[in-house]
Formats: sequence, C-alpha cells, structure tokens
Amino acid sequence: MDITHACADNSTAPLPSTAMVHIPGGEFVMGTDDPQSYETERPAHRVKVAAFMMDVTELTNEQFKAFVDATHFVTQAERVPDWEQLKQQLPAGTPKPAQEKLVAGSLVFTPPQEPVSGDDASVWWNWVPGAN
Repeated sequence: MDITHACADNSTAPLPSTAMVHIPGGEFVMGTDDPQSYETERPAHRVKVAAFMMDVTELTNEQFKAFVDATHFVTQAERVPDWEQLKQQLPAGTPKPAQEKLVAGSLVFTPPQEPVSGDDASVWWNWVPGAN
C-alpha cells in the first residue's frame, strides 16, 4: 500500500500499527496583530511548513522503549541542563541556580489536593529531579 494514500481509500480495515501517512506541506498565518494579545504572539506572519510523514497511531510506551533500547537515545529529561542554553529562555539578568539544581529531571503532573484557579498552570506541575 502506498503510505501517502493510506487514509484515502475509505477502507474500514485497520491500518497496521507501523503505517505512516504523508502530511503535505503548506503555508499558514501564525500569530495575530491583536494589540490585546501577548507580545510573543505578534505579529501575524506567514509560515511555510515542509511536508512530513506522521504515524497513523500514537506511539506507545512499549514502542518508545524499543526505540530507546535500539538506538540508545537519551531523552531531554535525562540530560543535565546546559545553563548557557537555558538562560536564553529566561529574562535577562536571571541568576544562575546552584549547580546542584541543574540536574536532569522533568515536570511531573501533580494535581493539587484542593480547588485552585485554572489561571496558573504551575500549580499543576512540579519539577522532579531524575524523572523522565
């Protein structure tokens, strides 16, 4: 089967879990010119996206583990943060944290025990050293 047309035949037969489909490239307008928007959302501008392939189904944890085992891939969460790269994402003048804070880890979803505002996503996530 031509994987670029795997979803175009209206078949009800399930596709194999390894099937991929072609997503055509194109252009779209990203952002806004609305003065009430966040500064990082402006200005509206045209963006061109190249064509790419995408799996028909989501990747399972088992499939990702097989990939990691076969390739020895190291996830972002397993890498020690590079302060020079990290500080480029922070406001100018942000002081460097203590070296013992610059450890591999990940944000972990941790729902609060009591009702909280939905306006602050940080109450739902905690940095957990060693999590991946």
